[in-house]
Amino acid sequence: MAPGALAAHPLQGGIRGLWRHPQRSRPPFASDQRSRIGGPGKATGRRGVDPGQAKEMDGPPFCIPADGVFCDNCSWMNGTCLDGECEGLHISKEDRAAQRQWPELPSGAAQLIIAAGPERSGSTWLFNAVRLLFKSAHQPLDAFWISTLTDTKLDMRGVGSSQHSHVLIKTHQWSNLWTVERASHVFVTHRDLRGVVASYRRVGWAHTIPDSYVEDHLKWKAIAHKDFAFERIVHSGIQELEALAAALGIVNLVDIHSVNEELKALRPPMSGAPHPITKLWPRHMSPSVLRTLENPQGSKASVAGSQDIDMTEEGSLCKRFPGYMKDYGYM
Repeated sequence: MAPGALAAHPLQGGIRGLWRHPQRSRPPFASDQRSRIGGPGKATGRRGVDPGQAKEMDGPPFCIPADGVFCDNCSWMNGTCLDGECEGLHISKEDRAAQRQWPELPSGAAQLIIAAGPERSGSTWLFNAVRLLFKSAHQPLDAFWISTLTDTKLDMRGVGSSQHSHVLIKTHQWSNLWTVERASHVFVTHRDLRGVVASYRRVGWAHTIPDSYVEDHLKWKAIAHKDFAFERIVHSGIQELEALAAALGIVNLVDIHSVNEELKALRPPMSGAPHPITKLWPRHMSPSVLRTLENPQGSKASVAGSQDIDMTEEGSLCKRFPGYMKDYGYM
């Protein structure tokens, strides 16, 4: 067995205790292209394989750059991950080292948190808020983006094992391939669909909203423990952050104001791939949102986005998704 490989089950002790050899440039299985996992579609990636086809592995089937474990042809050493759908564990070396100095979580205390808001609805704020709250509480957290959530992917990340870290999953697409009861918390976000369309067009991702956008959201909403509104995130971020910390059970362990300032200071990359740790894409936040974050008392209309679409499109959204628009008070 190669140095650093595990004699026991690769998840024994959780992800936090797996890789202790940062001098290794890549895991033993990278050469046979089993260094990444993913479901169907773009999340699998050019080098991905179906988890069910994976054979014996000496370590986690995804990259952990802070531990010197890289995907095949990984670009992390150039400062970023060129694959915006990478499902690896992305954390800075400094934060990874700090986590190892914190007390391990008591047995059974590790939480699985699902941040499942749809695109352009504040879901990345939710992901980073959870991540930074646990950092402020000095409780270790492994944070991942996963395109299609499955029990296999949760198992591979140590969920339900004798793990020593919380696990946070950011996702959009609804999946029937995982056991809902495994989650300690399911959080979702929502936004006025007029603002979603305006945001899609601004970043160049889409011209309108597919039916699956609302269909998937309503499925997540049905099992969610808390639902955060984009408009309240932008205008009342510190109150939403307090509510999130309370839901996580750590409100008395964190400095809410410091975490809020850290969240407000996050900025997307200027171009190229998304930031692998924050999951912020280029042009992720509009100038009006950035201004409102700095001045929450600004006009609420400035972040709604309705001024950026015509009346025909607005009427179409209300006709296609009347339940969503009425239930959330957008019409």
